[in-house]
Amino acid sequence: MKKWTKGKGWGWVWGQEDEVGALNEMTDATRLAALQLVKQGKAYDLGLAYDRNSYKWPGHSPGEVMSFRTPAGVKGQKDLPFTTPEGGNAGGTAWHSSALFISDNVATQIDGLGHITHGQDNHFYNGFKADEWGGDFGLRKADVTTIPPIIARGVLIDVAGYKNVDALPSHYEITVEDLEGHCGPRTSTSRPDLSL
Repeated sequence: MKKWTKGKGWGWVWGQEDEVGALNEMTDATRLAALQLVKQGKAYDLGLAYDRNSYKWPGHSPGEVMSFRTPAGVKGQKDLPFTTPEGGNAGGTAWHSSALFISDNVATQIDGLGHITHGQDNHFYNGFKADEWGGDFGLRKADVTTIPPIIARGVLIDVAGYKNVDALPSHYEITVEDLEGHCGPRTSTSRPDLSL
């Protein structure tokens, strides 16, 4: 059953206070149906490394992972008394810990429905407005904490494979034609020109 009509808002489908949109359609039955699609048990790692070289939108700062506590620091600086032999650490236990300087929209991530605003009033999903529900410590409506665990059928489209290349150039824009062509018969086995 189609529940959304172009040009209409959101609340008429799932209610004026809804924060998760189409994820409301997940049920125990849909999750079970998705799990029953698994036939081979293959795992595909879609994660990307999070570091200063990770993919990011130009308007975001890069991530940085810095060693904060290391065996050299723990044992050499002796600023944590419980790590010293005198403080009871006779076995010389130490560890590696990191300090993270992060930005969202870097590497593997998911956007909440409050991510993008529109219009002069800066409204986002379900008509929530940034001046009412935004703030210095994160959104208070439709942020990522409202996203439930997602267990659903997924479709991975290998556009690079469809184009017969190992990887798409960084400037390549994936088009509707690329996605539609991937699902149809290939008309050529030649490697296409990807220089845009």
